[in-house]
Amino acid sequence: MLGRRFSWLLFLLFLFSPNLLAISRFSSAHRPNVVLIVLDSLRRDHLGFFGYSRPTSPFLDELARSGVVFRNVAAASSQTGPAVASLFTGLYPSHHGCQFYSFKQSFHPIFRDASPHLDESLITMAEIFQQAGANTLALVCNPWLKPENGFAQGFSSYVNIDSWDGRNLNAAFLRLLASGANDQPFFIYLHYMDTHAPYYSTDRFRGLFTPFKGDHVFGMGYKDYVTEADIAYSVALYDEEIRQADDLIREVVTALRGRGLLDRTLIIITADHGEEFSEHQGFGHGTTLYEEQIGTFFIFYGPALVSSKEIGVKVASVDLFPTVLDIAGLPQPSSIDGQSLLALWQESPSAHFFSKYKRFFFSELADKKAVHDERWKYIWNPFLLTEELYDLRRDYKEKRNRVDDEPKKRAELKRIALGLTRSSTVNSGLNQLPTETIERLRSLGYLTSSANSGGSEERNLSLPISPVIDFNQPQHNPLQLIYGWGAPLPLKEITKRKGQEKGVLASPQSEQQAKETEARSSLREALPSDQANSLVSPLSSFAKWVLASSSPGKRRFILQGYAHFPSSPNNTPLVLDLFCDGEKLAEWTLSRSGPFLLTALLPSHRGHNRSLEFTLIQKTLLPPSPFTPRLLISLLALQNL
Repeated sequence: MLGRRFSWLLFLLFLFSPNLLAISRFSSAHRPNVVLIVLDSLRRDHLGFFGYSRPTSPFLDELARSGVVFRNVAAASSQTGPAVASLFTGLYPSHHGCQFYSFKQSFHPIFRDASPHLDESLITMAEIFQQAGANTLALVCNPWLKPENGFAQGFSSYVNIDSWDGRNLNAAFLRLLASGANDQPFFIYLHYMDTHAPYYSTDRFRGLFTPFKGDHVFGMGYKDYVTEADIAYSVALYDEEIRQADDLIREVVTALRGRGLLDRTLIIITADHGEEFSEHQGFGHGTTLYEEQIGTFFIFYGPALVSSKEIGVKVASVDLFPTVLDIAGLPQPSSIDGQSLLALWQESPSAHFFSKYKRFFFSELADKKAVHDERWKYIWNPFLLTEELYDLRRDYKEKRNRVDDEPKKRAELKRIALGLTRSSTVNSGLNQLPTETIERLRSLGYLTSSANSGGSEERNLSLPISPVIDFNQPQHNPLQLIYGWGAPLPLKEITKRKGQEKGVLASPQSEQQAKETEARSSLREALPSDQANSLVSPLSSFAKWVLASSSPGKRRFILQGYAHFPSSPNNTPLVLDLFCDGEKLAEWTLSRSGPFLLTALLPSHRGHNRSLEFTLIQKTLLPPSPFTPRLLISLLALQNL
């Protein structure tokens, strides 16, 4: 009897716990309004409530302190199209079919100017709110998310605003409220581009964190000839944009309060994905699945609906869909990937499910798949057959690939990744982007360069990944040349095509390209006539490529080519650093013109039945110029000993 009374006492204490009242399911008569705010490309670790050093987000910090915050949200993708599709459907990209190919920077593996597509057969969050009688409205600044691409499903009004200045979006939002759009319960989706490149804040915040000096480094993918000062300047401009976005959110909340709507409105703030600033030698997003690009957050705020709570359990962006529907008391499709998070901040018995059940999360690009849990992250490239495994507790920056050190964990997570791929759906129809949209996307850093700068000819994409890249017999898969490679030219065409270089992938500035073209022409003229028939030049400061590795054991890496040192009063040696899977493998020094053959032994345990990624970094004591030493390479190979 005593035990039964004690159990009832615990039940009553739990029932009337203040944390339980943080938020609950609402009946149709008391269903709250919902405002979903997505801040494009916003890194969570650049916000004050994540401990960032700059005061970028004073108002968001205030909302976070007053609301429910999920600090560790894994985005379904690092590109807006698939990421937003997952937010609105509760499905991973493999299941909703909107996929982005990072090597082509496109929604099609061959054609660059393809658009995303959200299939009409899918049920979206907006459709469910609309069926429940809500007024569904969207104001969206991202050009990928056009109505014709399927993202307007379920919205009675969907306006795509051709501007990355959020003040225009806020002006439209205020007009919506003034027009009586709030006369019935509403679901409003606001998508801001202020934190998306290029990072040019308005005059109010320009110069807040750095003096404005004009253009900065931005774009999607690897960038060359970038200094630490370049990176710091870009980051400072980005932080000013966050401060501007913070002010825009303040205006939205103030407007809702002024119209007496705030007490019955749930505001949800998140990011579609993050942003890279050379943590892995790249910039932007939609190129990798590392934490800087896929780590996001949720803030649920409503002064009369939500009390303060911070939750560190890892969750997924696909969980937003069922969570919002659960809060609103609306039905949700049964076959979705996300799980409602309501139990976590209610501290209900079902919350133990999240702590005891081992849950795996997925983040995807069409050509990269990440499977991760609270500790481990496995990244698999089904095109290049590379594999990565990181212990996020000990290596949060993902610098040490442990895939060869943890065979059981590798096998477990690879099996899950393969299962996800086998169950995938891809919208293969080609929707070509309109000309005006292409120009808009180029201004945002898209469509101007590709993560794969070695070319991707359709006829060779189906070739197997090879342990040898011989530029005299170019039968390798072009995706193996990840970054930094010029286009091979037969030696007999050198004089014929002087000054008409193809595929020079140096700094995007025209002055730099001119210098590289001049240097390359000079190099080829210096080649002796008996050199190889076809050579390729890594004219950037670093180059990346992939070679197949079948089995462990003694293997030798071979790099063969020709070095050219232009006549200069300040000739300096050329130092080459070779990295394999991010770890330094060898260092060589070249000091004179002529052919070279460089080799390095691979650790015997490295690269069992997978491809290996190599990076060659060229270092000189002088900045790039026509007098900088140059390389032409004829062979990259792995040789079993």
